[in-house]
Amino acid sequence: MDRHELTIFFKPSRLSTFGSSHAVKANRLRLGLTGDQVVLTLNVNGPGNPLEADPVELNVQLAPEAMSAYASLILDVLQGESIFFIRNDEAEEAWRIIDPIVAAWKKNLVPLRSYRAGSFGPPALS
Repeated sequence: MDRHELTIFFKPSRLSTFGSSHAVKANRLRLGLTGDQVVLTLNVNGPGNPLEADPVELNVQLAPEAMSAYASLILDVLQGESIFFIRNDEAEEAWRIIDPIVAAWKKNLVPLRSYRAGSFGPPALS
């Protein structure tokens, strides 16, 4: 299986801890794009030299079924899977059609008939 991940590098600190001459690496957040892994790497004072920061990884392994529907959609976007999405020109065309309808509803030019969920629609249409 190919390994895919997204890594967000945070801005490194301009000042080193306690005036140390060693450069401190930036904190980073690494998201495994298989949908089951999140890793946060932070610089913390470790058991070594108390005046220097060492990178420490905090890992979370998620069960595949723990991923929400929105997380699944974001994963599809990041992996280039377009089956659940429309192209930009399709979205523009949809809004070109819908905007005048919404404007007419707001001005009460066309009645917006409400009806109970699960029914066959407004009584006037029955």
